[in-house]
Amino acid sequence: MEIKALPLFFNRLDVRNTNPDLVSREFEALLLEQFLKVGMEPFLENKSFTTQMYWEQFISVVADEMAKKDPLKLNQIFENQLKAYKENT
Repeated sequence: MEIKALPLFFNRLDVRNTNPDLVSREFEALLLEQFLKVGMEPFLENKSFTTQMYWEQFISVVADEMAKKDPLKLNQIFENQLKAYKENT
């Protein structure tokens, strides 16, 4: 399985210092954080700014912890793509 858009993104990375596992986990955490934020929008609609800030930080930490378990199973795909890119550059 080859993803054509990835090489354009990876051209911006310094591949010499890139840890594929860490990058893929951070990307999955970012996706999870966005999913969780959308799910929490109705709950946070009429809350104060400080409450919203608290929950955004909470969601960020939860997403980071969830990403360690690879719930979306994207880690292996991204890691393989990064390794292949590093080998070809």
